[in-house]
Amino acid sequence: MQKPNFFRSSSHAMVAGAAQQGFALVHFLMAVRWLTPTEVGVWAMFLTLTSFIEMGRLGLVQNGMVHFTTHQPDDRPKIATAALVLSIVSSIIGALILWILSLLLRGVFQMPDLPLLMLGYVILTILNAILRFFDGWEMTLHNFKTAMLTAVIFGAMYCLSTAFVKIFFEKITPETLVLLQIPASLIALAYILKTKLKSTPFGAFDRDWLIKLFQFGRYGMGTNLSSMLFQRIDLLLLGAYMPPASLAIYNVASRIISYIDFPLNMLGLVLLPKIASENRAAGTEGVISLFEKSVAGLLAFTVPVTILTVLGAKYLVIVMAGRAFLDATFLVQILAVAGLVKPWGRLFGITLDAVGKPQWNLKMLTISMLTTILFNILLIPRFGTEGAAVATTSAIFLTILLGQVLLRRWMRVGFRRTLHGILPVYRILFSKIKSA
Repeated sequence: MQKPNFFRSSSHAMVAGAAQQGFALVHFLMAVRWLTPTEVGVWAMFLTLTSFIEMGRLGLVQNGMVHFTTHQPDDRPKIATAALVLSIVSSIIGALILWILSLLLRGVFQMPDLPLLMLGYVILTILNAILRFFDGWEMTLHNFKTAMLTAVIFGAMYCLSTAFVKIFFEKITPETLVLLQIPASLIALAYILKTKLKSTPFGAFDRDWLIKLFQFGRYGMGTNLSSMLFQRIDLLLLGAYMPPASLAIYNVASRIISYIDFPLNMLGLVLLPKIASENRAAGTEGVISLFEKSVAGLLAFTVPVTILTVLGAKYLVIVMAGRAFLDATFLVQILAVAGLVKPWGRLFGITLDAVGKPQWNLKMLTISMLTTILFNILLIPRFGTEGAAVATTSAIFLTILLGQVLLRRWMRVGFRRTLHGILPVYRILFSKIKSA
């Protein structure tokens, strides 16, 4: 079997992430202009709540697949079947819970149509569960091309169908946006089933493997859910304290930051199996070296991007959302500052999962989540959206500082070595540009 090319896998992962974020950006540009500010707030709340299901499933299924297929490759067929079942069942249960919660919270969030959106998501999440399983399975083989193609297919169909409805029917609503995701997902799923179904080594369903995946993945799921709550608690609390139109302004700032952050997230998915393999092959020293080099490489990107974002926040808001959302400018500047430390935070959780200590990641994130909730509860009622931005950024800095202290209990990662590794990244980049 040919050894996977790590750099080729990385490029596919980056293209997949770029396609996903690129189409999401195009769709966001359409939605923020075609929906009313109140509808933008409702749509933002829907995306926030459903992201918990998407990320929870990723932690529950993906991390276990990576771990067990790396250490027990002979059981891949049974692992694949158990992982698919776990993906579908957990998604359905999560979607139903969200629907029930939306019925209870629609008055709190001043969003009476939210339960209808969640009902449509129950159907959508089944398709997403199957799609993300195949994407994740290919990632365990260091093949990110499948995720790249499905992202392009789904994104293109979703954007085109939304534009079609707007042109010919004039009116776009949040309910329309949910329904249009279903045919886009079906087309992407048809491609997956045609190209990957026969090559995926499904075996007999093994209940023991389902339990093993759940027991390992529950920490990853808890970590992801805690991380998502840590990242989204500002939006959730703003939804409770502020009208949907104010939530829409904050959502614009959050979305701008999320698009800027996408390389961190996608490189994290690439580095997870790499760190797991490095731990198996070279032990702790290999993981330390890879951790430091990876953080240095990410910092080489995030530092200049953070500076440019702070300086050009006004123009980013105008381009992405229009002058109607200029109040989001200061929020973007506050939230962007956290980019200076995010590389350490992103690699912290991935490293602990890869070396088999996901429970510690969950414990630390739980503390961080509670801190974030406290900061937001204290600041949002008094300062509104600005308070949420300050609370979120402060909590990120505190979380990452605590994470590095905890990580040094198991491996002597060097802060100075990481910083010294930034300049060599630029030297390599400049030398490649000169030789091109």
